[in-house]
Amino acid sequence: MSSDNGSGASKTIDLLPSPDGTLPQGEGLLIDRDWVDLDLLRKWKSESIESIQPDQNVSPTVRHAMGLTRALEERYLWADALCIMQDDTQHSAHELRIMGKIYASAKLTIVAADGDAAQGIAGIKNVSHTRNLSQTVLPFSPNRKIVVKEWDFTMGDRYFDRAWTFQEYALSQRIIMVKEKRFHWMCSTRSIREGFTRQYIEHQDHFRFNGAKSSFVYPDLKFELDTTMSQYNRRTLSVPLDASAGATGILEILSRAFEGGFLYGLPLMYFHAALMWISQTPMKRRLHSGKQQSILPGSRFPSWLWIGWETSLFAFEANDGTLKDSSNATYGLTKWYSHETPTSSDKRAHAFISCKTKRGMFRTARSYRLGHIYKAAVFDKYTKHCGELRLPSEEEWTGLPAESSGQYLTIEHVATCLRFHPNLTKKEKYGVLWVEWGVDGVAYRKAVGEVDKEAWERHDLEDVDLVLG
Repeated sequence: MSSDNGSGASKTIDLLPSPDGTLPQGEGLLIDRDWVDLDLLRKWKSESIESIQPDQNVSPTVRHAMGLTRALEERYLWADALCIMQDDTQHSAHELRIMGKIYASAKLTIVAADGDAAQGIAGIKNVSHTRNLSQTVLPFSPNRKIVVKEWDFTMGDRYFDRAWTFQEYALSQRIIMVKEKRFHWMCSTRSIREGFTRQYIEHQDHFRFNGAKSSFVYPDLKFELDTTMSQYNRRTLSVPLDASAGATGILEILSRAFEGGFLYGLPLMYFHAALMWISQTPMKRRLHSGKQQSILPGSRFPSWLWIGWETSLFAFEANDGTLKDSSNATYGLTKWYSHETPTSSDKRAHAFISCKTKRGMFRTARSYRLGHIYKAAVFDKYTKHCGELRLPSEEEWTGLPAESSGQYLTIEHVATCLRFHPNLTKKEKYGVLWVEWGVDGVAYRKAVGEVDKEAWERHDLEDVDLVLG
């Protein structure tokens, strides 16, 4: 278990000596609960941690997890409810950035999915109270019986709806989940439910990596990034601004493959390609309620990033050209910078990004929809079709005049990259963003699309210092 020592670093202590005074050897276990015990954390900062009596100061769930840790002959327990100081921004930011390593390196994660922290974990001998469980067994034949499955831990469960629990489930090497007072085991090779004699395959919607043994070698945009983060982004957050904080740990693990790491969820090594992400479902901008701040200082909702939108499935259509992908390739046109404010010269990892590029005013009209995919046609100054936009929602789509009406809306397109689809059109196209400018001199992404290279270059263009927020 860890506690802040005032410098932002963590201090580790032994909480679970055996009755004979010896310390069992082990790599440590993990339990996750909702944020609690802030008063205790403040006390730990001002007093010696050794003076705290665990049996008197922690919740039943954490106390029972301590007993389970000892029963499994492990030495350390890390509990986020006690070890992350939510009211200390320096400490919490540091811990959040290493959450991926914490979960991936732990030998076991304990998930207490029943009730709240006061309910505890029933059924641990000599640690917690007994359980009153029943099991429905039906006769099937003289030699066979049917055991009725009492609950399904994957369907409609709050644990799988919360964004904060995604990275612990995805990265943990092994999990013991307690649901309806029953224990469920999951690891990289099998899932076993208490009360059943055979292993079974867990629900495929909730995929998992293999903890510290995960080998992210190839920087795959299609699985390791968009599939993974789509799973995360469809989950719920009680504080919308925590969208970035909740993904910090798993992005840190993914950085093993993506050289240079991430800027708010986009890989720096393929930034030009990743900036062209699209949504496969309707999406809308995440809004800051103005009441609650994120646990991670400086968290924002950039319009150019998937974290800034509510969408359950998004995708990166093109790899960077250096990957020589046979289906498509994307090449950068300019150099991007990030800023803390729209006008700051501090060009580090912040929510505003800027570049020098070209812009043009193109006529646009509503063309067609395919399920939840909304398309708009782009026309040059001669009213010749030259490109296409992917719109974020039906509302934006219906707000454009229909192509059949012969009317158009003239909107601003800015070029972000050059794209090539050898197996499709065999034409080079400019990747473009439809942007609208705010009163603060910052442009905001409205839609993403492509314009034929020849049409773009013969259009009336002008230089622009683009700042995206």
